[in-house]
Formats: sequence, C-alpha cells, structure tokens
Amino acid sequence: FETAVNSALDAWSVGHMLLQASETKELPARDAIAQHRQEQLAIAAIEAAVLERDGSAAIRYRSLPDKELRSIIT
Repeated sequence: FETAVNSALDAWSVGHMLLQASETKELPARDAIAQHRQEQLAIAAIEAAVLERDGSAAIRYRSLPDKELRSIIT
C-alpha cells in the first residue's frame, strides 16, 4: 500500500509538472519530481480512498484522511 501511495504521488507530480511546462515532452528528472512533490505537499492536502471489496454497506470505499496518508509517504 505504501508503494502504491508513493507511486501515485510521483505520477501526480509528473502530470502536474508537465501541465505547467510549455512544450516539454520529456519526463522530469527524478530529483525534480521529488522536489516538486515536497513543495506541493507543503501547501496542499492529499485526498485518497480505498476500495473495501468485502464491505456489506452500499458505499464500499473508505476515505483516507490526509494525516494517515502523510504518515506512510516517503
């Protein structure tokens, strides 16, 4: 789960960086991704949810609070 969350944050960072860049078609360097990610995490909240496959309720996902997610990111 930790790997998935960290990979998702990196993927979001790459997409966010490329949207801000003009005509850049190359992936950013790993260091640039990490720096952008840290800058964004300092000013933004993380939103995520986990699918509960065995849940019996109509809503079968669980929202994960920002604090819980921040405790597992590297």
